[in-house]
Formats: sequence, structure tokens, C-alpha cells
Amino acid sequence: MQHILMNLCKNAFHAMENSEKKELKITYRVEESGSGEERKAFLSVSDTGCGIREESLRDIFEPFYTTKGSSQGTGLGLSVVRTMVENAGGSIEVKSREGEGTSFLMKFEGKKRQEDMYRANMGAGQVRTVCVCRDQKNLAPWKAWLDSLGTRIEYRSHEAAVISRLQEKKHFCDILITENELETMSGIDLAQIVKRTDSGIQVILLTREMTDGQKWYMDNGILDQIRLPDSEKPL
Repeated sequence: MQHILMNLCKNAFHAMENSEKKELKITYRVEESGSGEERKAFLSVSDTGCGIREESLRDIFEPFYTTKGSSQGTGLGLSVVRTMVENAGGSIEVKSREGEGTSFLMKFEGKKRQEDMYRANMGAGQVRTVCVCRDQKNLAPWKAWLDSLGTRIEYRSHEAAVISRLQEKKHFCDILITENELETMSGIDLAQIVKRTDSGIQVILLTREMTDGQKWYMDNGILDQIRLPDSEKPL
């Protein structure tokens, strides 16, 4: 949800740069059935920006499509947002009027019983966590943080093992922790493969020094967190 809101609010900010009226509105509400087991959640992000031309509305969720200049946008933000919403069992639609503003409307449905079960599993340390590293000795700078997670961690020495698991079962884990440098690819390369298959898996990159490139991938929803050594502040 944080990445969904971040991307939509960033778009709203750009859309309102030249608007006389600058107003961003975020609303969230939950509806439950009489029995309390069925639940619907509604999230919307609205702005008073320049709006989107009618002929562009059908394309805005397509990868690499952008109404901004090349210096402002890559066209990946809304594509990532739609993937995240749909993988969370939701749907997203957009309403816009050129010169007046844009609203993104998201709807999520689920059972309260399932949510409570997931929370119980988290409390019991049953969240499935996989860590990819060439050698567990490399994880020494993050040991205190890893020990504090309170969940059993499965370690894999090669990214191929993770990709194989991903092909067998889409949501094979809840959290994937990866070294920045792997055997045949980077941690970001692995994150992109995982997110394309299931954006519901949280991906945390372990790196000794954060680069602008890594931050870009976090800002665009490919990485959920960048973790520096324990002595540094995580992002």
C-alpha cells in the first residue's frame, strides 16, 4: 500500500505543478457484511491537476507508456501500481477530466477470517522468509537485524534456486532478502524477476552503500526496502 500511494501521489504532484488549485485528497473506507466475515476496502487518490486526455486513458496502465517527458517519467509507475493492486485481489480504475483533475479508485475484497489467520501467523513467526546470499558469512553486518525478525529464514546460496521455486509456486515466500551481488546477476535483477511474477512478495536488498539507481528501483516498487549494515539507518 505504501508503494501504491507513493506512486499515485508522485503522479498527482507532477500533474498539479502548473495548476492554480493544488489539492490532493486520499480517502479510505472499509465495509463489512452483516456477519463480519466479508470485507471490502476502498482507496482513492484524487488531485486537481491537469487531467488526462480521454484518448490516453486506455493506455496509462501499460508498461512504458507515459504522458510526461522522458526526463520526468519512465512509464512504469502506473503499470507497477496496477500489478500490485491486482495481486492483492483488487481492481483499479481511473476517472479524469482534462484541466480539472484525476482520481484513481481501488477496490479490494476479502474475508476477515483469512486476514486474521495471516496476522496470527505473523505473530507466531510463520511468515515465510527466504534469503539469497553466496555465503552466509557475508551477512555478518546484518546479523542483528536478521536475528530480530522473529521468523525462520531459509537460506539459498544461488539465485537459480529461488527462480526455480518461483516457477513451481508463484507465492513461494512472503519476504525475499537478497544480497546486492549474486553469482550470475545482481539483487535488483532478481527482484525484477520476482516482482514480475508476484508483486506481493516483499523484496529487501542488502547493500553496503546505497546508489541512486537502487533508490530508483525502491521508488518504483521493485524493491520494498534497502537495508544497509546494522550500524547504518535502513531505508
